[in-house]
Amino acid sequence: MLFRNHVGCIVTSIVMLVLGLSMAIVGTLASGQPMTFAGIVTTWGTAFTINYLAALIFPVDVWGGFAASKLGCKPGSLGFGLINTLISTFVFVTVVSLGMVFVQVGPGPMYWPAWRGLYPILFGVGFVIAFIVSQFAMKIALKIVRPGQ
Repeated sequence: MLFRNHVGCIVTSIVMLVLGLSMAIVGTLASGQPMTFAGIVTTWGTAFTINYLAALIFPVDVWGGFAASKLGCKPGSLGFGLINTLISTFVFVTVVSLGMVFVQVGPGPMYWPAWRGLYPILFGVGFVIAFIVSQFAMKIALKIVRPGQ
């Protein structure tokens, strides 16, 4: 049985799945790697796993809510959602891109140049995807959980 306090977990899981897929596709295209089904699924799985572990470690919703409230944004407002998504995207895309580049390139002289070249692209796409998907994910999560629980 799912309760209202599971809404954030459901939203985060949905966003992570879509964000991981978008990072896998965009990262593959931006790095010039061939687009294969096996490559995308493997990279997507890696991105999702790293993202999930990062969500267990970093309280990005708390950080995002704190930053948004300090900037005078009210919960539920567009500004609050944008600031919260900006903080979440910064943390998740940074951690995931560091991990993905490590898996793809390995530790060596090309690691940091590869990451620096890929990060701005992944961050921009990640922010837009996360903001859009979180709106739909919230609606899905509220339909899944029992009202009033």
